[in-house]
Amino acid sequence: MDRLLIDFIHTLRKSELRVSTAETIDAANAVALVDYEKRQLLHDSLAIVLAKTEEDKQRFNECFERFFSFDHFGASDYGDILANDSVNSLLDQSEQFPVAYGDGSGDDGEGQGDGEGEPALESLSGDLSPSENGRAPEVVATESDGATTGLDLSSPLLQALLTADEVAIALQVTKAARVIGLDKIQYSTQRALYSYRLLQALGIQSVTDAIKILNRADPTSEKAKHLQTAVLRLRQQAADFVEDQLLLYSDAAGKQLREDILKQANLSRIEQRYFETMQELVRKMAKALVARHSRRRRVKRRGQLDVAKTIRRNINNQGVLFDTHWKTKKKDRPNIFAICDVSGSVSAYAKFLLLFLYSLSDVLPKTRSFAFSSNLGEVTDLFQQYPVEQAIESVNKQWGLGSTSYGDAFKDFSSLAMDDIRSNSTVIILGDGRNNGGNPELPILRDIYHRCRHLIWLNPEPKSFWGTGDSEMRRYLSCVHYADTCQTLQHLESIISNILRSTD
Repeated sequence: MDRLLIDFIHTLRKSELRVSTAETIDAANAVALVDYEKRQLLHDSLAIVLAKTEEDKQRFNECFERFFSFDHFGASDYGDILANDSVNSLLDQSEQFPVAYGDGSGDDGEGQGDGEGEPALESLSGDLSPSENGRAPEVVATESDGATTGLDLSSPLLQALLTADEVAIALQVTKAARVIGLDKIQYSTQRALYSYRLLQALGIQSVTDAIKILNRADPTSEKAKHLQTAVLRLRQQAADFVEDQLLLYSDAAGKQLREDILKQANLSRIEQRYFETMQELVRKMAKALVARHSRRRRVKRRGQLDVAKTIRRNINNQGVLFDTHWKTKKKDRPNIFAICDVSGSVSAYAKFLLLFLYSLSDVLPKTRSFAFSSNLGEVTDLFQQYPVEQAIESVNKQWGLGSTSYGDAFKDFSSLAMDDIRSNSTVIILGDGRNNGGNPELPILRDIYHRCRHLIWLNPEPKSFWGTGDSEMRRYLSCVHYADTCQTLQHLESIISNILRSTD
């Protein structure tokens, strides 16, 4: 498979466009049919097999434009660059490019000599003599005092600059970029380093040496000035090329880095400007959980043999057990009751818990939500009528005021939902347990504990703060199945994943 296509697939995956192995094979077949000569046809063909949704198409277009762009080197169309050769031979061959080396045949178009030297190179001051071992010819530049110094033309970059062949330069840059691993660039502070490495891999030193030799032979050499101008232009082109690669490869890496940091950040300290990113991250994490737990296991030919049913079904077979039946256990999805303290700084945690739960509607279809500060009320209808983000804001405005009272909240919950709690119910309480000196109503919480399958308490405060001041957490611990500190999205994901795993 083409190395260029593989690199493009890796770029798409880094940009969070999911490309399967089968789709990669389809892309390779498409490239084999259309080749790289016609850029638009290549784009349309790859888009058909690799981009599945509108969002994927937009991401694909951005990656394609940046990946197959050689505008800095005077090539407006990538197909123009690769029109005379295949991808593998251009990018992976060990021999020199035809544009950089003449073989004496003169069959490859302009820039090829007839065995006695190329016209553009022949105009240099000095004598042109062919090499005995088939290497590129050597030009001897003569100084004014009669001393001579050899000018080696074996550098592909030097020949490309002398002939002003933008296509050859672009190909040399592409090959050098692969050599130095330019696709690993992630941060803007690496631009200067990769620009330097790119120029060194291109062989910029050979061009610099050629300029010195030409200046030593003739201080007014037009060829030296031409090369100096070409080198300045090449440095700018290399910097621009590195900048493009940074935009291509750093977006996904930088986004992944931000997401990793936000996953582990305290939810109460997330700045408002990151809320949109956090919501997108929650939906992505929820989508992964849905994909992991949405498929119900069907037990057909395994488990415990149902002897009675098997014998009854095989009476017509004279007792030969052709048709076996197995006992299967059906596991229902958990019925979730979320009780959220939305007062003060705790509301930030409640916001993301509710967002998480309602993003899992495919695997948690039975979710009822309750919010409180002093009194408690059911807010499930808000999430059925409005988008999740809008419903959360309404919950905070409606129930986020007042002095916190867990005792009153438990009494309200008992009257609203106690009779609906079953053995498959999971009750999640999110709050700091600070009751402002009121009655903690432990008997109600204990009743909930005995009725439900899991009673989970998520506390945003560190465990060292539990039981200090007006916190009732130490007393509440005797009435819950599981209690832990929950301050980050990573904590929320882990806890909800465990709930779903227990029902698989």
